[in-house]
Amino acid sequence: MLSLLLLLAGCGVEPSEGGGATETGNGLQIKVITYEQAAARAASVRFIRTDTWIRDLASSGSPQTFSAVTDDSGAVHLDSLPPGKWAVQCDWGSQAGIVSIGIDTGRLVLPLQPVSRVRATAVTGLRSYPLRVVGSAWSSVDDPTGNPVLYLPPGSWAVATKVDTSAVAVGTPRVSLRQALDDTVVLDPRRVVLDDFGSGNIYTSFWMYSGFGDWYAVANTGSKIWSASDSTKPSYAGSLSMQYSLSDTISGYAISGISFVAGGTYHSLDLTSMDSLCFDARGSAKLAVGLQHIAPTGAVAKSVLASVGTISAGWTRRCITPASFGTGWDSIRTSGNDLAFVASRGTLLELRNLVLWGVPLQKLVP
Repeated sequence: MLSLLLLLAGCGVEPSEGGGATETGNGLQIKVITYEQAAARAASVRFIRTDTWIRDLASSGSPQTFSAVTDDSGAVHLDSLPPGKWAVQCDWGSQAGIVSIGIDTGRLVLPLQPVSRVRATAVTGLRSYPLRVVGSAWSSVDDPTGNPVLYLPPGSWAVATKVDTSAVAVGTPRVSLRQALDDTVVLDPRRVVLDDFGSGNIYTSFWMYSGFGDWYAVANTGSKIWSASDSTKPSYAGSLSMQYSLSDTISGYAISGISFVAGGTYHSLDLTSMDSLCFDARGSAKLAVGLQHIAPTGAVAKSVLASVGTISAGWTRRCITPASFGTGWDSIRTSGNDLAFVASRGTLLELRNLVLWGVPLQKLVP
């Protein structure tokens, strides 16, 4: 099994990177446009450093920012940006928006949209800092009942907060235009949701916090090799659902995995403090979980496997621990950058609620 896993791994699709860059050519102009397509005059804009956002939250409870005000044409002009990657947001009355500042950006339009209320109810942990939207300066205020409330434009947003000395991934609410949302959040510094499969695509929940981490699929069934481009590809709406066909007499494997890669660069996860990796599973499969280190060349440098056992028709919660990987764990616990779910025998593997326990968020995000 190990040799085949090495053969099939490293097939992830690279997501686009968030943030921006410091170089702005001969200067930067940002034009803020309201939802009614008018210039937002005398509007306050905030620049947010994004490449250190998680670390800044863990250390101080807030990101690095600076402010400016638009002129009569709704524009802000800057000669340059400080070091790092940056985004710019504007809150103008009941409208708001945010955009990343890319490499060599000279002119940028920041469109605003009406905001909706997102009210959170905490079910675990103690909140000592506001909730914050990752990569932005948006933070919560408390309503009369003491619940934190965010006012956000339409879109999917990653929400985090600081608990003790840790940045905590809270959740990824999806906001619709002019529709209030009540969400339940979990405040636990030991818990990072790798994927709740709510996006309906290959990008994981973790990607929204880190800018890397997307699904790939590949299989070898002895006579046929298929990938995520085939009609039998897995679906990701609400859960991962991977169909394949492997009888007891056929040698082969079907793999769905997460590549922690962006911009051609693999990001190693420091899993030294990992307690467990837990998920719900059902279907008809014999399952193992592989953790690998993919070298810059794309070759597999290290790989370890943990056996999960046989998956049946009903949803069951499964957890693997460092001990599940045996003696190979110490060699990969700080360098793993690819997580693979390897199915053999059977016809179906479904996964949901993929949660990593024990590792603070700031240890996973550079």
